[in-house]
Amino acid sequence: MRSLGPLVGAVANTFMMVYYQAETGLATRADFQEAMRALRQACD
Repeated sequence: MRSLGPLVGAVANTFMMVYYQAETGLATRADFQEAMRALRQACD
């Protein structure tokens, strides 16, 4: 059984990026792409 730690971390980082965008409007496309890359990597 794999550890859920990396997935939980990736989900938390994605949530924070979305929250940052909602609060400031300053998140970039690169920020979103990095968050999605981390989620995909954690799911592999």
